[in-house]
Amino acid sequence: MQRLFVLCVISAVLFSVPVASGADTPTIDEILAKARANREKVEPLHVQMTHSHEWTEAFRTARRKEIEPKVELVKLLKSGNAVLVDKASPLTSRQITQEMENQLAMARDLALLTQQDQFLELFLRGDDYQIRQPIFRSREKPDQWTAPSGLIRPASLVTTYRDVRIYSRSADTSPPARIWTGHRETSPSQHVMVTTKHFNDPSSRPIPPFAGIADPNGIDCHPIDLFFRQPKEKYRVVGRETVDNHELLVVEVAVPTIQSGSFSDETGKNYQSKVVHYYRGWLDEKRGWLPVTFQIWHGNERITLEKIQKLSPTRIMTTAEIKELVPDGWYPSVTVEEKFGIDPEIMPPTAEDWAENLAGKKMIPKVAYERRRWDCSVVEGRVTLADDFFVLRFPEGQTFYDRDTDQVIGALEFRPPARVGQAAPELTVARWLDGQPRTLADLRGRVVVLDFWGLWCGACRSSVPDRTRLQERYKDKPVTFISIHTAEQDVDGLANRIQAFAKKQNWQYLASIDAGRMIEDSATTAAYGIRHFPTEIIIGPDGIVTHNSDDGSEMITDDGIPSEALWMKEIFQMKEIFQAAGEPWPIPEGATFEQTMDAFDRIDREVLKRVHLFEWSRRIDQALEKVTLER
Repeated sequence: MQRLFVLCVISAVLFSVPVASGADTPTIDEILAKARANREKVEPLHVQMTHSHEWTEAFRTARRKEIEPKVELVKLLKSGNAVLVDKASPLTSRQITQEMENQLAMARDLALLTQQDQFLELFLRGDDYQIRQPIFRSREKPDQWTAPSGLIRPASLVTTYRDVRIYSRSADTSPPARIWTGHRETSPSQHVMVTTKHFNDPSSRPIPPFAGIADPNGIDCHPIDLFFRQPKEKYRVVGRETVDNHELLVVEVAVPTIQSGSFSDETGKNYQSKVVHYYRGWLDEKRGWLPVTFQIWHGNERITLEKIQKLSPTRIMTTAEIKELVPDGWYPSVTVEEKFGIDPEIMPPTAEDWAENLAGKKMIPKVAYERRRWDCSVVEGRVTLADDFFVLRFPEGQTFYDRDTDQVIGALEFRPPARVGQAAPELTVARWLDGQPRTLADLRGRVVVLDFWGLWCGACRSSVPDRTRLQERYKDKPVTFISIHTAEQDVDGLANRIQAFAKKQNWQYLASIDAGRMIEDSATTAAYGIRHFPTEIIIGPDGIVTHNSDDGSEMITDDGIPSEALWMKEIFQMKEIFQAAGEPWPIPEGATFEQTMDAFDRIDREVLKRVHLFEWSRRIDQALEKVTLER
């Protein structure tokens, strides 16, 4: 059935009746002007769309066949029998093995793909647009989504629209775009975003026709938008053709991309080049020059359109339904695209096969791998919108995150991590849960253990039993344990959640909530330079820092590759702690870096907990010695 569909579509074009172009053939300027005028006629535009992405059995078969050699390669790498070809590679064999395992996991996931549906609502007026998407609370999505109705106001964002992600772009705001991230809870401390970027930059999500023309990068724009946004000198009018008794104009254009790929020439030699998508469109003049169909080839800058058209198309898009929204104002309400790949049931093509294919001497059988359908169930033209419709206003006190700079607006500048030997910064706390304010000066003469944590942090929550055992060990000693939760705007609500968690865990720490509105402006957290959670600080009886579990060193170098020297230093320090704790050291002498990391990954978690408890006890005991000396 898949092969039959491809042949039928291609045959419909090849056996259409050509009509010679002549003086009545419109120019590219006229075509682009009329297409733009058609778009403007239907604005302001309102669309509700379901995008269905289906992966065929041929796609899954191809992915399953990709898995087999990857499984064997991972086995070889783990056995140590594989030889690294690229000796100059900065990656270790362990890192390469991990990368191959990641690729294998991805291939297995792809082999299970069937269909995904996404829902979206669009409002468009000129260069301003607003896109709304639902956020589902479970993995199961409904077959249809009913978009909320009613005006968007600050109050309705946390009620009616709290499970909707909203991107709104307006020339009247600076930066021009605001993003309501969709609050699963009604807490106003969650971030909203501002950005200069367009909806599909950098994340790629399907959008309906006419929605992506303003996006300069064209990331995953609808094929119709990509076709009509090219410079006029790139188009070529082929002529008129009659298809199914409809006279259409055939127009071609090359659409460059920012991607690079590997290709083979006629001799079978590989080369790298920028990817270019070549479009051939059959346009309907009577309906705003909207395309009835596209044939799309994936090529590159070295392959001409004439040469690549000897091959079967990579993708074919068909407009299944065009609606007249206003007099002589048309919209492609249903479009379908199929993407083709090599038939997985044939022998993989050789370099010679590809060379003959490119020369037009041999066809390589292709079948449908993917189908995408943009089904706009609600389409309205010239809808009434308020002048400030696209200006998205947030609730008062909302935290803003600048997506362009990756910074929270108004965030504090964090200091370097507190060093051993320096005076401990003061505690700036919004709430002591026992209701008794205190300072470090009040605790002078005692050892103070600060635990920086958050309910949002899984590692923090799971380490509570170890902290409880540590606190029990020092219950009769001059040691004060203080937990400092990251800041939130709703201090009362957070205090209630902490108390409920502590009761469930039987956790008796002296609990506090940092001053501020969010993690990024948590005052005490910033003063101590806390970068990871949980982090523990020990302060001696004289107010001087005696230990910081985050010493400020990074295990990752600037190029994103783990530093072997830093890891090995860390491992060596762990060996001394294991031996002092009376635990057997599991890593053999003379082990390579890869062997060391593999052995460390296999250490029993209960052993690690015992070692960790021993190390913290030793650090606290060292601080307690100063208490004895002062007395």
